[in-house]
Amino acid sequence: MSDLHFIGLGGTDEVGASSYLYVLKEGNLLIDAGVRPGRIGDAALPDFTPLADHRPSAMILTHAHLDHLGGLCCLIDTCVSWGQVTGAAPGGSVLRNSCAGNKA
Repeated sequence: MSDLHFIGLGGTDEVGASSYLYVLKEGNLLIDAGVRPGRIGDAALPDFTPLADHRPSAMILTHAHLDHLGGLCCLIDTCVSWGQVTGAAPGGSVLRNSCAGNKA
């Protein structure tokens, strides 16, 4: 049995909602958390339900397009913390401010 399991949360067969979970014995790695263009609410998001059983230890944002990072605000402080997020997305500070503005 492999020590690596891949779970496509979104974007595997569509443009948008790109989000991929790699389940490893060392910890779980989440790549991206995008949204689907033209959709709103839960319909715009990847299927984040597997994260309840496979909480990410780290997260990588590949680039600053909404279809790869637009759903991140839904995960911050519920599934991942800012300290776990890294990557090539130069819009990180804008996104951080945007997520902070959405807090109740």
